[in-house]
Amino acid sequence: MILAPQRDEHEWPQLCFVISLAIAEVIKSILALQQRVEVKWPNDVLVNGKKISGILMETHTDKNGRKFMLVGLGINCRLHPENGLFPATNLAAEGSKQSVITPEAVLNHVLQQFEPLYQNWLALGLKNIRPAWLNLAKNLGEEITIRVSDYLPDGGKISGIFVDVDGETGALLLKEKDGLVHRITHGDVFFPDVFFSEGNT
Repeated sequence: MILAPQRDEHEWPQLCFVISLAIAEVIKSILALQQRVEVKWPNDVLVNGKKISGILMETHTDKNGRKFMLVGLGINCRLHPENGLFPATNLAAEGSKQSVITPEAVLNHVLQQFEPLYQNWLALGLKNIRPAWLNLAKNLGEEITIRVSDYLPDGGKISGIFVDVDGETGALLLKEKDGLVHRITHGDVFFPDVFFSEGNT
């Protein structure tokens, strides 16, 4: 998608919550609620704890100086990567009927689900999207580990309780054992049942 949201540019990254929520709702409908569908901060969708969808967003400027956002989204329909950074799956593997998981059909469903959420976000910002997103957030209120950099020793990993998402910025709020709360704006999230190994670091 190519978008030029009529909101302050610093809010544009919030679109990852809008899009991941739309994708999650579509996947829930395709799988008829037979499987556990969750969102993983900031831009992934999981089924039964495995990644089924991811989102990439980039801001660009055209030759007239107008800024816009390129949004790329991927949904694993019949295949998925093996031996990735995070366990993966696909719609067919999770029991979806082949007839409803063509790329064209899935994309059409996503766009239909995205449009009202996008209009809601344009009008009101993250505040109406955030509760629905948190309702699907994996490990909310539980322990997670975040790897914040490829360039720090051990990935600059930090662990704590995933307590919330900031309603203004979308930053993840992580509470350590000593009570210190960190505002995380970027990083790779891992869960206690997904361990680092030589093959996925």
